[in-house]
Amino acid sequence: MLKQLFKRFRTTGDPARDIDHPHLQAMSEAPPGRSYLDFLLELVRPTLARRLGEYPDSDPVLELAAATLAEMFPERFMPLEGALRDAHTPVHSPPPPPGAGPRSEPPLPPVPGAERVLDEDSDAFETLDESSVVAEAAVEEEAAETFETLDESSVVGEVVLKEESAALESEGTLSVEDDGEAAPAGFVSALDDTAEFEPPPLRGAAAQWPVSLHDPELLHGARVLLAVLLDNDRLPVPQQLSVAELLVAADLWTQLLAQTQGVEQRVEPLARLVEQKFADGNFGQVKLLLRLFPANPETRISNDRQIFYEDMILRMGIHRRQPLQSTTVEELRGGFRGLALDARAKAPQIFEELRTRAGLTMHLYTREPDEVAPWRELARGSELPGGANYLLGLVPPRRWRPVVGRGPRPLQDLLQDHLVKPMARDHLILQLKAAYFVLRAVGDTGLEGYLDDFFNFSRDVCQVEAERLMPEIYRRTLGSAETIGGIFLEMYTRHYQDAIEARMDALDEEARASAFARAMEGIAESDLGAQAPGEFNLGAFVLDAHLGMRFSRPDFGFKLYRLS
Repeated sequence: MLKQLFKRFRTTGDPARDIDHPHLQAMSEAPPGRSYLDFLLELVRPTLARRLGEYPDSDPVLELAAATLAEMFPERFMPLEGALRDAHTPVHSPPPPPGAGPRSEPPLPPVPGAERVLDEDSDAFETLDESSVVAEAAVEEEAAETFETLDESSVVGEVVLKEESAALESEGTLSVEDDGEAAPAGFVSALDDTAEFEPPPLRGAAAQWPVSLHDPELLHGARVLLAVLLDNDRLPVPQQLSVAELLVAADLWTQLLAQTQGVEQRVEPLARLVEQKFADGNFGQVKLLLRLFPANPETRISNDRQIFYEDMILRMGIHRRQPLQSTTVEELRGGFRGLALDARAKAPQIFEELRTRAGLTMHLYTREPDEVAPWRELARGSELPGGANYLLGLVPPRRWRPVVGRGPRPLQDLLQDHLVKPMARDHLILQLKAAYFVLRAVGDTGLEGYLDDFFNFSRDVCQVEAERLMPEIYRRTLGSAETIGGIFLEMYTRHYQDAIEARMDALDEEARASAFARAMEGIAESDLGAQAPGEFNLGAFVLDAHLGMRFSRPDFGFKLYRLS
């Protein structure tokens, strides 16, 4: 696939569009573990420092985005002149004058998704059938049949759909409370980035290179491309888009923005690449690439639904083709029994053995202090209100990286960085998604025990009757106005946030060590020999132990916490 795509780009005859980009050669000579984003950030940091010195009130993130785009395609853009700002630039909101009452906020709109309902035979649900590309590639035949349809005879529709819908309509609106607490620096949604970017408006006439980066559409495009680069770097290394794939995607994106001649012929190769990534089950890469395709809202919602269901099919149905030898399994289990968290030690050797002998690599979502230091110094040059924190909230990014083979920081410190409230939020949302998916699946899935586990946890720990939330989720997923991530985020905020954050407030050093020890006992009880190789979220196992989530099947966590 990529050879064909690269060949097509080489035959254009335009050096600016030739896939033999100088960054490919530079990255081939880079030391192991160095990402393309690291390479770009090092190149643009001097430019950013100079620009902030000249224009301290400029938007530092927009400056970073523009400098990155110009570094990737220097011949396409004119030099920047003056400060950069756009509609996303933070602005200072002065407090109300003394004696003034609280600010009034406009009422929130009614629940989105109720205006228009998609027919279940529409494209939004077309992948939940026997022809599912992921089901054919990675799920056993009997498992694929289990998940093949979504129909109105599901337990959701029969039991409480009408009652819950009536209650929702009587309430009229939803409210989402925001206590204003900022997420830890560098933290975005680690498991499901639901941000959507509107495609830029089409120009009246095609542009000719070079063009001005002060153009609003190009500044918007630079932000989108920076987000793609950052989120690609957050993924585990084996799941990232390659440098060549990123350059091909960025090349198309800049030409779409500028509406250059012949851009239509360049969409098809990237579309084929997206299809191949989807067929391979690389859904993280698919979501990144789809951001660069202009699409109407209905198409974006359809893609959103399709990726959600296919990801769940793969997650729940994947299995190891050749089980490990029983002696290997017992030796690995023995390494986790009684494993404790040492305040001064790096990750225990058993995690390396788990990776090399079973192909199961445990990750945490963190960033290193020595990576932050130069950016903190640079951010001091920004005089934009909140500009320094704005920049440091994005770079350097937090990343999913293995707990072994890292720097000198103890595992306890890495866990402390990982186990924060936004991660607990994403953790609970993933479990809620899984419960909804299993509940909607037709037939005997073998996963019904998880429903009891999650419903019991919701009731006993969070005081939430989770089964009564499912009809509302069902109705909203049939709508055409909300993403899957947005729906579940709102449900979490409304029903679970207070209880989960109260538990996280109690996560001190002693509680963290206790949760780690219990999580390791749970891994020791799992059927390690049946788990398919892959990348996994170690922090999720520890969060379960701390929050009080108990699985009737200990190895279910390996299905749910696979990073994809």
